[in-house]
Amino acid sequence: MTSQSQLPNLAQGAGYGNVDAARSVTDLMQLVDQLAGLRLCVFDVDGTLLSSDHEVTGAVVTAIAEAQAGGLDLMLASSRSPGALESILNALPGPGGDLFIASQGAILGRLNLVGELEVLRHRPLPLDEAIEVIRLARDSHVSVSWYTPYEWLVLSLDDHVRREAEITGACPTLARAEDLTGGPDKIMLISELSEITALQVLADAVPASMQAQFSNPNYLEITASGVDKASTLSEYCRLRGLSPAEVLAMGDGPNDLGLLRFAGVSIAPANARREVLNAVQHVSASNDDDGVAEVITWVLEAKGGANRR
Repeated sequence: MTSQSQLPNLAQGAGYGNVDAARSVTDLMQLVDQLAGLRLCVFDVDGTLLSSDHEVTGAVVTAIAEAQAGGLDLMLASSRSPGALESILNALPGPGGDLFIASQGAILGRLNLVGELEVLRHRPLPLDEAIEVIRLARDSHVSVSWYTPYEWLVLSLDDHVRREAEITGACPTLARAEDLTGGPDKIMLISELSEITALQVLADAVPASMQAQFSNPNYLEITASGVDKASTLSEYCRLRGLSPAEVLAMGDGPNDLGLLRFAGVSIAPANARREVLNAVQHVSASNDDDGVAEVITWVLEAKGGANRR
């Protein structure tokens, strides 16, 4: 476990709020310097940006508006497909052209100035091997979703699919395995919580051209080998001339661990999975207590303090 603190309240001056008393003033000043040097903050969506009711709270909307007014770049990084991100992106304040990472890193996209989704980079799975995976999944009686940049295809409209549609607002289309053409960005498999062993077997069986990550205990996300949120963020930062030290990442699930390892500042909300809490540098308030808003405020305070020096 890394040296870890609760988020400090920089506005409280030398006391630095609720930081562990064991943290020295030197450590705190180094932390403030790290935050002041940030150029990009990257947030996971479900369990991090969104509340447990899958809503963006007013406090988070306000904080994002303040970040944008302060010139701080923000990006969402989600396992959701672009279509399942659209309503969230439209609910957030922004000048347009907002970038996002979708489908567990398979897509880099943006919401353009007229509110339309655009795919800028797309790294799909190989078609034949993807079809074999969903045949194995179908034989294991788990729910199968096949995502392309603009479609969500399913083999059956089961209860898991219906719940996912309710949560995301996206609309699935019923398809047959033999009719699928073109490799998907991502395959998502969902089981009953009592049957997650089947998902682990499927995860262990994916070919070398693919990788499988759990986003929740009963959600398995399959992408092309080497494709995840971290790899897409890394490539974006390389093109923008950003170093990891200039990036903050925040997430709650095991599929965020690569993202958190890449960033110079890593944060998890208090509701994160235990393995994530153990991996990050700092812990914020939970998603239901506006953790993202707290983090943005923390960064803006640090930047404001640096500007006053």
